[in-house]
Amino acid sequence: QYANFSNNLITGNVTTADNAGYAGGYYTYFRNNTINGNCSITNNGFNILLDADAAGTGNRYNGNLSYTKNGAPIISGAGAFNEVSSNLTLNAANGISLGKIKFVGNTPAVIEQVSTQPVQIAEMIIDKTASAALTLNDSISVTTSLDFINGYINSSSDHQLIVADNAVCSGYSDASFVNGPVKKIGNDAFIFPVGKSGKIAIAGMSAPANTTDAFSAEYFLSPAHNNGYDSTQKDPGIHQISATEYWMLTRNGGSSSVSVSLSWNSTRSGVVNNL
Repeated sequence: QYANFSNNLITGNVTTADNAGYAGGYYTYFRNNTINGNCSITNNGFNILLDADAAGTGNRYNGNLSYTKNGAPIISGAGAFNEVSSNLTLNAANGISLGKIKFVGNTPAVIEQVSTQPVQIAEMIIDKTASAALTLNDSISVTTSLDFINGYINSSSDHQLIVADNAVCSGYSDASFVNGPVKKIGNDAFIFPVGKSGKIAIAGMSAPANTTDAFSAEYFLSPAHNNGYDSTQKDPGIHQISATEYWMLTRNGGSSSVSVSLSWNSTRSGVVNNL
């Protein structure tokens, strides 16, 4: 028999520790549930656990969600978006696959891996209300798409948001961007969806030469001169350096040279009286 946990509305916490094992290859399914408490999903058996495997089967997790893989793989969001309101914790050396995930809700949340498997999400949406943020406690790679609707992603030099080769970002605005560094891998022209303090401040680059090239960008809403960069040492061809903002763009891998474009907005950048 297939195991199905489907179409439930649960107020409290849910803990499952599936130990299913059948040589015929039956699966365990999580489909179309709303869980208002915390949810802990563990796979100890040798049959695959599928969470939102088909269209229309997405689950809503309004509390913390954790996946622990001790046996067969856990495949989440292969066919529909799972919505996660609070923290997402992974515990696996391998075998957890994250497909479609939408981060929602009005409270701050984190993503973290307490074991060793690198965190990869195929399709990710950030739609957190009330200016809530999703903080990365581990680096995360987005392999297909990242859609910004509302809310912010907090990254850092140690816990980066990585956009893989051919993956795309869309929808970024003052209401939703990355507060911290974004790393782009690949030979794609790219706009870095970065900002600070409720202000989007995109930076763009032309396409690098190779699929393994890597560049990162971070925006700072403060004078570069105050952060260790002597603005008096500018090239003579540069008329003036901003006293309010700067970007840090870094080539992390490869040897490609790219063209860079920066953004300007009077409310963020100040007024230019003479061009």
